Amino acid sequence: MYRKDSTCIALIAVNIFSISAIAMETFFKLAKEEGVTVGDFAIFRCLVTFLMTVPYLCITGKNPVKEISGFKCLVISRSVVGLINFVMFTWGLTFLPLSLATVLFS
Repeated sequence: MYRKDSTCIALIAVNIFSISAIAMETFFKLAKEEGVTVGDFAIFRCLVTFLMTVPYLCITGKNPVKEISGFKCLVISRSVVGLINFVMFTWGLTFLPLSLATVLFS
């Protein structure tokens, strides 16, 4: 859906992303105090993302395998790099105070 002036939608999307990123950082800091490791948190995040995506795909009737017909290698490599990025980001978060991490990564 393309709109001529989507500035308002972009601002809302950026704010939602910032709030969710800060919430994720906060949840990890709280979970770390309970003994959750970076790997556990990354697996949990992937599982939650998968569980949120499946109903969306069922409702819209899209098939992700058929949607990416010619670029499967690119999509798989991008997914692996994204997962590595998330693990490294979360691992780096263990060494920084939450306020500094929020300023640096936002």
